[in-house]
Amino acid sequence: MEKNSDTSRQGSEQTKGRKTWVCRRLVLSGKIVATLHPVIGPLYWEYFDNSDCNAPDSYGITEHIESAHIFKSGSYRSSFDSFLSNIFSDAYADIYTDEWNDESGEPEGNHLLTSLAEKAGSTPSEFMQWIVDATWVEYPAPPKVYFLADFNGHLGYRAEWSEQVSDALHWDQTVFESDDLDEQLARTLGELVPIECAEEIPTIRRELSSVNHPLMADVAYTMHRLDLVGLGVDKWSVNYKEIACTHAARAGIDYVRSGDYGPISPHIVGFPMLLNVFNMAASLKRYEVNKNNLM
Repeated sequence: MEKNSDTSRQGSEQTKGRKTWVCRRLVLSGKIVATLHPVIGPLYWEYFDNSDCNAPDSYGITEHIESAHIFKSGSYRSSFDSFLSNIFSDAYADIYTDEWNDESGEPEGNHLLTSLAEKAGSTPSEFMQWIVDATWVEYPAPPKVYFLADFNGHLGYRAEWSEQVSDALHWDQTVFESDDLDEQLARTLGELVPIECAEEIPTIRRELSSVNHPLMADVAYTMHRLDLVGLGVDKWSVNYKEIACTHAARAGIDYVRSGDYGPISPHIVGFPMLLNVFNMAASLKRYEVNKNNLM
């Protein structure tokens, strides 16, 4: 294994003529959580793991889809409220500081949220309230590739990943047979590929789902509204509300992908909450389509 220094990236006399391999991990079916601001456009949840510098994790809002935190499909359901409360907590801690603007009377924040508030034409307090009231929906994440950059022994020998191929650890052909611990781990943690094609991501064609998402949203939301405790069912063991929202969001996306015409399913229209989620997901999809058409 070669450490990812400038020297190793450029190649050395010892490695010239030998193929260089890196370990990568492709995320092709992840989900992000998004909403659409009427002025700024799409906004996304973001998350930073700061354990490598012994600092608390941080949560926030970003307008850049590349920075959005990627969840495994449905994996945020049980922690949806927790994740959102962490975003609020970090935002309030930043916005409501001890420093105040003498002219506006607003707290002086130094976080990205403050600049987002300026873009929205609102005060930080008003923008924070908008975040609280917004409809946040599950949305397909763009394909992403991560490269194995290091093994951090201070974190229990945990792998560290980077979005930059220039940070990737380098191996030669012996990585496929080596008994070295790092190289054995690399073989199990991701896909070993030649460095010259490491950034290539396969084209994903998303077919329209055969699942009746409006019906599934209706059923899940009905389960959420029913009092099943008397029947011996723990209604909190499954978060039916978030399952309903996931299906309503997917129904909105498929509605736009199928031509954006015709009546909306009564399974969605019958419930204001599901209709809000449906419309938000459909709006995000229209925004994406229009943006791609302009490129």
